[in-house]
Amino acid sequence: MKWLILVMLLVSTSAFAEPSNMHRVPHCAPVIRNLPIYQITADDSHSSVVLVGKNTWATSSHSVKDGKAKKIKLYLPGPREVEAKITFINVEKDIAVLQADSRKIRPIDSMSFNLADKEQVWNIGYAGIAAGELLSFTGFQVRYNKGGMLVVSALGLHGMSGGANIRCVNGKAELVGIISSLVNHEIETKVWTDGAGILHSDRTLTNKGISIISPIRFDAAQ
Repeated sequence: MKWLILVMLLVSTSAFAEPSNMHRVPHCAPVIRNLPIYQITADDSHSSVVLVGKNTWATSSHSVKDGKAKKIKLYLPGPREVEAKITFINVEKDIAVLQADSRKIRPIDSMSFNLADKEQVWNIGYAGIAAGELLSFTGFQVRYNKGGMLVVSALGLHGMSGGANIRCVNGKAELVGIISSLVNHEIETKVWTDGAGILHSDRTLTNKGISIISPIRFDAAQ
């Protein structure tokens, strides 16, 4: 009986399955590491940042502790650490603009015209749970809320705040906005018994929630 219980416990403990849109890269940027999206630290917190113009970076305000961070660092390819300072912040819109040396890195293009209804978009950023891996998840435009923030169905994970929500136009990536809130984590559990009478429990990470994006446009990114 003890062995049967042990077997049942082992079989019923399964790893999380990937959601249907797990790591879908944009067709206009199949190598997402070529996009100017990098890691940022503000004191002891980690998130993401986007180059929107020469020496001009955008992230979420909460990524820099709403302007209260004492030390902000960007981690650029090379590798190289670059210190940054805040030049603009809007806590209500969850946007912060930073100044830091961008070297010869090309900024991301700004959005050239408004999103269409249900247009496909991608959330791209560095997820802390993936040991600093740049990830990309796809979804579509859902609506704008009363505060003017964009609601999308693309998945987002912890650490991707401050990263980019992009779309593809004529084969090029355009910045739609900065990833703000991530409210789309649900675990779906299914319990079933097989023909041998052994109990199974499948737990699946599903994308049934939403991500909130702070829309942003920069002429300097053109």
